[in-house]
Amino acid sequence: YNIVNQSDRYESALQNLNVRLVANEVKKIIFKACIELTFELNNLMTWNEFKSKVTPTLSVMQGEGVITKYEVLMGVDTMTTADLTSGHVVGTVRVAVANAATDWDINFEIMPNQVTIYDYDYNTVTSES
Repeated sequence: YNIVNQSDRYESALQNLNVRLVANEVKKIIFKACIELTFELNNLMTWNEFKSKVTPTLSVMQGEGVITKYEVLMGVDTMTTADLTSGHVVGTVRVAVANAATDWDINFEIMPNQVTIYDYDYNTVTSES
């Protein structure tokens, strides 16, 4: 939000809050997609299904100028051999929020009984069983 007075434009204190709200909204989108894929196999079909659940909303957010760019990284490059054999699905959503000082990665792991989301930029971990 910007406060506009005559021709002067001032930064609002709410802009920092807006960045955090956007980050929380992106995590909710990721978490919802992860919960829906909890009991799926760790294969290409699951990876594509995750991307198809997350990408449309992120594209709308990018079109509205809420985020400037995003990238969904999920596949053989983000997982170890142990992850592939044990069924743990691991991925990363890289997000650049408009008016933010930095980009950050939201990493997630889908296991048969738990979904874990790691937000490395803010050093917080959210876990849901």
